[in-house]
Amino acid sequence: MECQICNNNYFKYRCPICQIKYCSVDCFCNHKGSCAISEDVNTGANPSKEKSNQEFQFPTEDTVPKEKLEKLAESQKLKALLSNPHLRDMLQALGAAVNKEKAMQAAMLEPIFTEYADMVLEIVGEKL
Repeated sequence: MECQICNNNYFKYRCPICQIKYCSVDCFCNHKGSCAISEDVNTGANPSKEKSNQEFQFPTEDTVPKEKLEKLAESQKLKALLSNPHLRDMLQALGAAVNKEKAMQAAMLEPIFTEYADMVLEIVGEKL
């Protein structure tokens, strides 16, 4: 897929606010000024804080409660594991994948990813 800013190169990144795909810092800087939600960031609002205070719109039996998700941010073991650049690259690729099911199947074959998945499940209290 192409960069949605310059339409010249393949995208490598996504805007953390609106998820538009871009290929470089230059393209991100060009986009940042026009990002619809970036006005809230520039005025001092913190979207991640606002999101964390929101309730789930459509909770299901598989929805993890906010309190359990907050445990992930507190885990030093998880932070140490996420310092691995290969794992971070895999997680970014999963987020950007068009066929997420196929990407997840491939990721589950990697020991570092299965270690990450097991640790997340352990932290949120799910049985392995």
